[in-house]
Amino acid sequence: MKLITMIIVLLAMAPCCESQCGKRTVGKNSYLSVTPSSGLGSLPDIDSYSVKEFINLKSKKDFSRSFGVNVKMGPFTVEHVPFGTYRIKIQSESGSEVFGRLIDVCDQDESVEVPNHFAQVHVVLLHTTASSVKETDANLVKVVRFRNVDGTEMKSLFKGAAADEVPYGSYDMELLDSLGGIIKRQVDVYQEDVHILSGIVADYGDRVYNGPENVVRGEVQNIPANERPIFVTMSGVYISYMINSKVSDMGNGKGSFGFIGVNPAGEFMLYTIGKSGILDAREFEIPRKSEITIDLSHPNPPKISDAP
Repeated sequence: MKLITMIIVLLAMAPCCESQCGKRTVGKNSYLSVTPSSGLGSLPDIDSYSVKEFINLKSKKDFSRSFGVNVKMGPFTVEHVPFGTYRIKIQSESGSEVFGRLIDVCDQDESVEVPNHFAQVHVVLLHTTASSVKETDANLVKVVRFRNVDGTEMKSLFKGAAADEVPYGSYDMELLDSLGGIIKRQVDVYQEDVHILSGIVADYGDRVYNGPENVVRGEVQNIPANERPIFVTMSGVYISYMINSKVSDMGNGKGSFGFIGVNPAGEFMLYTIGKSGILDAREFEIPRKSEITIDLSHPNPPKISDAP
């Protein structure tokens, strides 16, 4: 994505801060400090940028001239602005580059990064069973939260399963799947094209009772004494699901475990963890009829490649 003559037009969001603060907020903050960046680090010529626009989306008032009034705080700090949602634009000295983002101002003291790199974000819902994976209808995607780590809600950038001009950064995402459940993901946006794979599990059916389903049990053998206590973690390969269990001591270097919950069907990784780290890593499927046996005298260690 070329950044020459880039003018970002961000869609207006709800004019109050209910999404971040949990209630309608009135009043003013102490200060807001913004940092122009590349999204991957600081800009080498940051002094050549300035705040061109800082508009409150409710009042339509532009507070850009308030930046730098307090010279001790620098040109990228503004004091005592009303709580609310703002659109900021940063401009280079030559005027050849303009970039911006939305900012929720709901705390007394805030520091926000304004990157000049943006991404396209695509959500891909996977319909998963124990033996197959396929992409589902993109019309089923409903993003109910896409919140930057600084607290700004940006779900309005999504049009169905895709969003354009997403500022680089880290986000908390929540998706409403077709079965009425919430899928939660943490998403890092640090490249121009980001795909988020999230699974929905098929064949829930109508349950006539509440209780555990697809319970997984197993045994760990030949546990080294210096690795105790031992824990096991089950993590979905195609779906965002995790459950943990402590391995109980059965004596003679053996222990048992169970993942007792409403476990979905699908493919999972099973990690056995001791004091020195991951001792065994293996893939398995749910549903399964037999227990899992892990022999730590012949482990399947995780595959770790050496960094360049």
